[in-house]
Amino acid sequence: KKKQEAEKKKKEVEKKKQEEQKKKQEAEKKKKEVEKKKQEEQKKKQEAEKKKKEAEIKKQDDQKKKQEAEKKKKDAEKKKQEEQKKKQEAEKKKKEGEKKKQDEQKKKQEAEKKKKESDKKKQEEQKAEKKARSREEEERRREEEAR
Repeated sequence: KKKQEAEKKKKEVEKKKQEEQKKKQEAEKKKKEVEKKKQEEQKKKQEAEKKKKEAEIKKQDDQKKKQEAEKKKKDAEKKKQEEQKKKQEAEKKKKEGEKKKQDEQKKKQEAEKKKKESDKKKQEEQKAEKKARSREEEERRREEEAR
C-alpha cells in the first residue's frame, strides 16, 4: 500500500511538473506572439511614414513643376510682347522713312515747278525785251528814212 501511494504521489508530482512546463511554454508562445504583433505594427507604422514622405516629395515636385511651367509661360508671354514691340517700332520707322521720302519728293517737285516758272518768266522777259528792241530799231529806221 505504501508503495502504491508513493507511486501515486510520484505520478502526481510528474503530472504537476508537466502542467507547469506546459503553462511555461504557453506563456512563452504568447510572449512571442505579442512580440511578433508589436513588430508588425512597427513595420506598418514605418511604411505609412514612408508613404507619407513620398507623397510629400511628390507634392513638392509637382509644385516645382507647376512653378516652372508658370515661369516658362510668363517668359514666353514677355518674349511675345517684346517681339510685338519691336515689330511696331520697325513699322513706325518704316512709315517715318516713307513719309520723309514723300516729303522730299514733294519738295523736289515744288523746286522743279518754281524753276520752270522762273525759266518761263525769264523767257517772257527776254521776249519782251527783244520785242521792245526790235520796235526801237524799227522806229529808228523810219526816222532815218524820214530824214
